[in-house]
Amino acid sequence: MTTTTQFQTRLEELRDARFVAARDFEDVTAAGDDSGAAWQKLQTIDAEIVRTEASLAAAQRHEEAATDRKARDAQEKAAAKAKAAHEHAMQAALKFEEAMERAAVLHGETLAAFEEAHRLQIGNTPAGSTLGAPAVIARIEGRFRQTVARQQRRGPNGKPMPGEPSIESLASFLGVKRSGGFLSRIGL
Repeated sequence: MTTTTQFQTRLEELRDARFVAARDFEDVTAAGDDSGAAWQKLQTIDAEIVRTEASLAAAQRHEEAATDRKARDAQEKAAAKAKAAHEHAMQAALKFEEAMERAAVLHGETLAAFEEAHRLQIGNTPAGSTLGAPAVIARIEGRFRQTVARQQRRGPNGKPMPGEPSIESLASFLGVKRSGGFLSRIGL
């Protein structure tokens, strides 16, 4: 039972007691008896009613202030959570953007290495010959090792690429089959 409810209950009891005291006062006055004691009782109950009403009003103001404070605290907590979620989302977006930039650089460097290998294969060796293949493979592996080393230093997603970089990992990274096509012409 809250304080406000207690004061409301007490106020109802006092009003009932005042009604009874007023009736007793009227009965004593109508009978012509000494009504001083009945009048004093009625005045005491009236004073108690005034004090209880004041206490009830104060209790209601206190409860309203507490409710307002709770609502304000809840609103501040919700705003803080929303701000934290927004900051987290912004950080995640920045990390994703950085990862996409690193992936684009890696993709571009890998394509450049294959274009150079293809140019060297076509320009320096006769058709069907594999005489220049070791040099081409060495250049591709060198470029790939440099790219992987840069990625390992950066640590994409906080984790370095596992294992030693090799032409096999380059081919599997690019999704290239090792049999047939351009790679078989250069000895891969």
